[in-house]
Amino acid sequence: MLFAYWGPNPLSVHRRVPGTIHEHLTGTGRPFVALVDASLPEKAEELAGFRVVYLESPGYEMSPRQLEAIDGYVARGGCLVLADARLTINDRPAAERFGLSDDQPVCTHNRGKAVLWNRRKPFTPTTPLTPAGKLTGQLRFAMYRKGDRLVVHVVNYNVCLLDKAKKVLDVDDVSLRVPLPDNLFGAGSEKTIGATCFDPDAEPQSVPCRVVDGAAQLKLPKTHIYKIVLLEEK
Repeated sequence: MLFAYWGPNPLSVHRRVPGTIHEHLTGTGRPFVALVDASLPEKAEELAGFRVVYLESPGYEMSPRQLEAIDGYVARGGCLVLADARLTINDRPAAERFGLSDDQPVCTHNRGKAVLWNRRKPFTPTTPLTPAGKLTGQLRFAMYRKGDRLVVHVVNYNVCLLDKAKKVLDVDDVSLRVPLPDNLFGAGSEKTIGATCFDPDAEPQSVPCRVVDGAAQLKLPKTHIYKIVLLEEK
């Protein structure tokens, strides 16, 4: 799980494009994996663990095997979401390839289908990491796993990088629900694990954490600029 692109700074002077896939995923704190053309899998089995695959870039260059993997993913019940009807794959309109149009009906059960992204009713089956809120919506998350450890990197985007006179808007304590791989910490059962918060402005802080329904639940202390949360079995 990786946020390779966190979206524009919300307090900058640059024009934002609301309603894009990245804007929605990052703004609602949803975990996703960012794949570029060269790293797209060549086997449908490698995409099987994804609830949905989003294609947001204007154009993609894919090898025949990568195209077969995408087709196989959809055929096996996966959902493919295209940013809009102008998106191309190998210089061919992807919507045409998958038989889609701008006036297609909005569907909330898109398993085994390719659909167009709808800004008014975005299809996002994954659960947000934090509750929605004015400030919490500007927290950006990255997650990295190494062995039996999981690290959550939290960045506070409530800051204007172009105006030093504007203060950083701190985000108070928030509940954090981190989805875990099935083979990490016995994710299917309830148990207590260790969670340590690291902050450049404070000493490391241990916080209570437990696994419930495949997710680590903890209270993230107030975030100024960024925090790193280390999750590991005690």
